[in-house]
Amino acid sequence: MTPTPQPTAGNPVVPASATGSHDALEHAIARAVWTDIHWLMPLDRPVTIVVDGDDIRVSVGAAPFLPNPPRSA
Repeated sequence: MTPTPQPTAGNPVVPASATGSHDALEHAIARAVWTDIHWLMPLDRPVTIVVDGDDIRVSVGAAPFLPNPPRSA
C-alpha cells in the first residue's frame, strides 16, 4: 500500500477529487483495489470495504450454504 502524504502547516494535501474528475478518481481507486487486494477476496461471497480517513473496515459476507453431499451406500 502506498502511504498517503500527511499535511503539514506549509504544504496541505490537496484532495484527489480536486485535481481531476469524479469518474477518474473512482476509476483510479477501483483499479488500485483490483491490483493490490482483489486477489485476497473470496470468490463465493461479497466483501465490503469502507474507508474513512485512516479507519478501514472490512466485512466478508457469510459463506454460502453447502449441503452435505449424499453418502454412498
